Amino acid sequence: MPKAYSTRIPITVESIDGDGYHIFTSLYIGKVKLRALIDTGASKSVLGKDAIDILKKVELISESSSQAKGIGEQMLETTVAKVKKLRIGSFELKDIYTGVLDLSHITQTYQSIGVKPFDMILGGDILDHFQAVINYKKSWLKLRR
Repeated sequence: MPKAYSTRIPITVESIDGDGYHIFTSLYIGKVKLRALIDTGASKSVLGKDAIDILKKVELISESSSQAKGIGEQMLETTVAKVKKLRIGSFELKDIYTGVLDLSHITQTYQSIGVKPFDMILGGDILDHFQAVINYKKSWLKLRR
């Protein structure tokens, strides 16, 4: 059995209007650097619709009528995309499937309270795959494989 390897990825912990914190990191799809919201409550990772326009390593698979449950009870229309290569630090995932959602309403709200917009939601599917551990105090995300 190969030896487990881990790496620590820098994160930023940002106050959300004095009512809690959200955490962000950087990752790459192909050679494009994206800002990602780390959301431990999201079961799947999601790319923002606006990010799709600048990415060359993403293939839209379907614009199906499938829906994803958003915050609260609102249902959101989803598109599925195949990401050829996603890199977080020195770790890579190839040929993964993500949802694609219009995140503009969320990023606009964040901008109104002084938080920089993000391009992707990094969800439980990827966090679980890499056995993620988050250290808020030291501002890192530890990934293992």
